[in-house]
Amino acid sequence: MCGIAGIFSNDKVLVQKISSMVESMKHRGPDEKGLWESEYFSFGMSRLSILDVQNGSQPMWFKKIGLIFNGEIYNYKELKRKLIKLGYKFTTQCDTEVFLKLYYHFKEKAFSYINGMFSVCILDLTKNYFLLARDRMGEKPLYYYNKDNTFIFASEIKSIIINLDKKLKLNLESIDSFLACRFVIGNQTIWSDIKKISPGSLLKFCLKTSRIKTKKYWRLNILSKKDSSSDQLQFNKLLVNSVTLRQESSDFPVGILLSGGLDSGAILASMKKQRKKVQTYCVGFENFDQNENKYSRILSKKFNTRHKDLFITKKKFLEAIDTQVYFTDEPLGDLTSVPLFYLFKEIKKDIKVILSGEGADELLGGYNFNEIYKKILKREKSFFSFLKKFLLLDFLKIKIFDRKLKYISKVITKFIFSRQVNFISYVMDDKSRKKLWKKPNNFKDNFENKIKKIFKETKSYNTLDCILETYCRTWLVDDLLMRSDKTSMSSSVELRTPFLDYELVEFMSNLSYKSRFGEKNTYTKKILRNYCKDLIPESILNRKKQGFTIPIYSWLEDEDFNKKMFKSLKRGNLENFFNLDEISNIFKKSLSGSFIAQQQSWNLYILERWLEVWKKNYI
Repeated sequence: MCGIAGIFSNDKVLVQKISSMVESMKHRGPDEKGLWESEYFSFGMSRLSILDVQNGSQPMWFKKIGLIFNGEIYNYKELKRKLIKLGYKFTTQCDTEVFLKLYYHFKEKAFSYINGMFSVCILDLTKNYFLLARDRMGEKPLYYYNKDNTFIFASEIKSIIINLDKKLKLNLESIDSFLACRFVIGNQTIWSDIKKISPGSLLKFCLKTSRIKTKKYWRLNILSKKDSSSDQLQFNKLLVNSVTLRQESSDFPVGILLSGGLDSGAILASMKKQRKKVQTYCVGFENFDQNENKYSRILSKKFNTRHKDLFITKKKFLEAIDTQVYFTDEPLGDLTSVPLFYLFKEIKKDIKVILSGEGADELLGGYNFNEIYKKILKREKSFFSFLKKFLLLDFLKIKIFDRKLKYISKVITKFIFSRQVNFISYVMDDKSRKKLWKKPNNFKDNFENKIKKIFKETKSYNTLDCILETYCRTWLVDDLLMRSDKTSMSSSVELRTPFLDYELVEFMSNLSYKSRFGEKNTYTKKILRNYCKDLIPESILNRKKQGFTIPIYSWLEDEDFNKKMFKSLKRGNLENFFNLDEISNIFKKSLSGSFIAQQQSWNLYILERWLEVWKKNYI
């Protein structure tokens, strides 16, 4: 795990700034710094040593091909054996050398063999290009700037903007997206000239012509299939294998974020099949009755783990917000990130590697997806009945066309849902945002249109498949995984997500609805519950999904606190963009207990603090 960066430019002074770029990400990799510099291109990394501490330095070279990467290749031992059979020899025990020689032999096809999380730069001096790539699900971020004969990339935006001798324009469309859903969606960022490499994508840059080619090497397709008697056994095998790989790919102890829920409970149960002692961690708030710590202790006791609880105060939470907006690079309204910042500081005292349960809800149908599925079925049934009556097939008792009519009913239902966006974390609708902006705007590629576009790109005619896929390509990547990366790496801790193992992901993408919700759609993540049935306590197995609950929204119902927060916005940066009267109305509603207004108020506060922290870097 590390931070990577690179610069291509005709400005030789700028190219020489690679050292300061890497230094700005030292928190991602404090153990070692590696650089390679030439007249027009330089790249480097800051390393967090997890595997083969003595011999895993980067950049690593093989026959004029150099590689730097951030992440882990979990199946590197298997790939190493494959390459040895092909005649390759190895001098290290690390995954970097495997990645390098795999690419040398297979070129871009190499990415189809890799099971891991990564962002990578591969420099080929024989063919004068460098290639950037990001893992399939987008666990590791990678950003780039391409303007004025200069191309800069890095694991973090701050590494790019800190080393540019100019201020950048803000992307107002991305700010609008943030107001809509608490995060910046897609391959855009909060900065107009900085973009993200998309998950499962490559970018190839020619050093002679400066031409860029982009390509998808993998994409998620959720296509539910019929139930199979072997599904449960296959799921169990894949999950255990995923957890095993993420434990074995480390020369250091591996712990787990233990929420006390089904997902982390399943991972812990799988870990204990290989390890006698596991370190577990949970965070909560002082004097808050909805903390999950009591449930995490039940699991800790069951599996005899070394457990640590951390409780933070209101004062500590508020003190950390400016730190949060610095490390996240972009405004992120998912404020569970703040207690996680504190928790990772505590984790770093003990271990370097931690497992977490992101992805299970989105891929297996957690949250309230079983209720959404019931509504979809009801609507499909309604359309089917209407079509039969309209075509007089009911009256004539003709059933020969039933199959086609059911298909048409599904297509109609999918079309109706494609016009909606409120199934994603939707904090402020387009009409409300238009009222908020000072100047009239008509963003063509706004949040709503982006969601509709992603929904339409889905291949299934089953509406819930399309919703789950849209969730994975937005909420999971741009909120949960971004939060996980930025909060963990701020304290030099590597976070690994077993549910996002690509073989497990591809299997879960094709699960039947029976495997997700049970016979009568009464459960969520049914196949995971079956796996856990004889492993974890019943009080955890049958717990209703709680999520990481935080008390901050109700704080706005305290009049003094509400006024203080609004006052800080009133004299801040938001008035350059938004109508203060509209902001005042939002805060008044939050005082009276409106949860949606409370979310909007915190979003505005986070945006204000972000604008203040990064003030010197934007126009």
